[in-house]
Amino acid sequence: MSTRKKHYLWHVAEGTTADFVFLLLTRHKMPVIFCSCLVRRFGNPQASLVFRSLNRTLACCRRYYRSEIPKQAWYFAHLIVPLHIMTLYRTLLTILLAAIFTACTEHGDFERRLAVADSLMTHELPDSAYRMLCGMDAEAEEVSEPLRMRHLLLRSNAQNKAYVDFTSDSIGCLLVDYYTAHGTPNERMLAHYIKGCAYRDMGDQPASLRCYNDAVAAADTSRADCNYDQLSIIYGQIADIFDRRAMPDNALQAYEYAERYAWMAKDTINVFTFWGNKSDALIDQGKIQEALHIKEAAAEGFRNMGYPQKAARVLGLCIKWYAQQGEFDKAKVTMDEYENHSGYFL
Repeated sequence: MSTRKKHYLWHVAEGTTADFVFLLLTRHKMPVIFCSCLVRRFGNPQASLVFRSLNRTLACCRRYYRSEIPKQAWYFAHLIVPLHIMTLYRTLLTILLAAIFTACTEHGDFERRLAVADSLMTHELPDSAYRMLCGMDAEAEEVSEPLRMRHLLLRSNAQNKAYVDFTSDSIGCLLVDYYTAHGTPNERMLAHYIKGCAYRDMGDQPASLRCYNDAVAAADTSRADCNYDQLSIIYGQIADIFDRRAMPDNALQAYEYAERYAWMAKDTINVFTFWGNKSDALIDQGKIQEALHIKEAAAEGFRNMGYPQKAARVLGLCIKWYAQQGEFDKAKVTMDEYENHSGYFL
């Protein structure tokens, strides 16, 4: 017997079929015996079902499995199927192509739905995004690790935006560990932020503040794709902690950063929100007039953008200060606006 026949190797250029073998065995857990049974059942005519565009199918596979394929695939190619069983080769190739093409299609659909959920959060619909992502939990167990972790990151972000409290830091720790090794600066920033939000919901403000600072440190503001909107939100959370701890100087400094990055993100809603919150720290410093001026500017900004509810809510604390300064007419107008538009009164 020639040396060629002694080797267990598929004779196919550049290990293309070996890629399919590796993906099938490692991702879909389909044993070779099962493939052999299918071959005996359907026979050689199934080879005619090979897809017309092999390159397109292979590109789809490599898109989702990237650099994991070549090294391991060639190892399996040398161990599994003898060269001289050509009938088995042709039929098994058909089965492998069908299985991998189906898997890639499913992964593509999963990734598209992740993009839809992310878009829902961008359009201020976190409740819908959270329900959608929770409904994908079972499917997330069957996809590649990058997609599975992306799903977990988006689901946790949607949970936070939907005001569903975290009860543990386990998911936050998992996200931080993964994205520290594999993620982009934006992903690392978001992972640390989610971990901080978990500690916030658990009542651990010092741990929450540490995580927020780690999130700020993970951001790369020199990159064109830096998520300035997320960075502004993180600084807003930092400012809120200082505000709650009666540390107005630190709070105002954090609000300045929050406002700066909100402007860079062109997020004027957050800018006006930070103005309203910043005025509370100014009141703690005794700067009543300056605080009232900023709240009025924030309310006017919300009205101009078509958000009367936000405008009414930001003015809530002003009623007391108007009354204390003897501006009763202004206090009455503000009180009416607050009662009619804040949404707190049925």
